[in-house]
Amino acid sequence: MLPDARTRYMSVTGTDEYNYINNIFHGSGDFKLELLCFKTNFVMVTVRFSVDSTFSEDIK
Repeated sequence: MLPDARTRYMSVTGTDEYNYINNIFHGSGDFKLELLCFKTNFVMVTVRFSVDSTFSEDIK
């Protein structure tokens, strides 16, 4: 489950051990990752979101 990012960019990627990106999800909500779709022993999940470096509350 990803929290509400409001107006900020947020994405999640599921990458297998051969650096192939199997899934990309954008925004908040519930997303399901199935291990069978990766067909490898190792998977990396990466969450990316935008940060405003001029706003001190963003970088605490």
